[in-house]
Amino acid sequence: MTAPAPDHAFIHENMAAYLADALDPAQRAAFDAHINNCPECFDAFSEARDADRALQRTLAGLAPDPKLEDHITSYVRETTMNH
Repeated sequence: MTAPAPDHAFIHENMAAYLADALDPAQRAAFDAHINNCPECFDAFSEARDADRALQRTLAGLAPDPKLEDHITSYVRETTMNH
């Protein structure tokens, strides 16, 4: 049994998940099929994809130190255990 074709709301609600590669394979296939046959959704997706790429380029150099989470975790543990 195949999944029903997604509607416009599904596309718009799941655009971020699609861009983050968070849809399961069946959802992704349905999403692709819909945007390839719906000019309105394709245009909305193209705008979202372009904005996502621009944001990634803008923030690429601002990544925190990979050890930041470890430092914060250690600090919180030390602080809460001493009180």
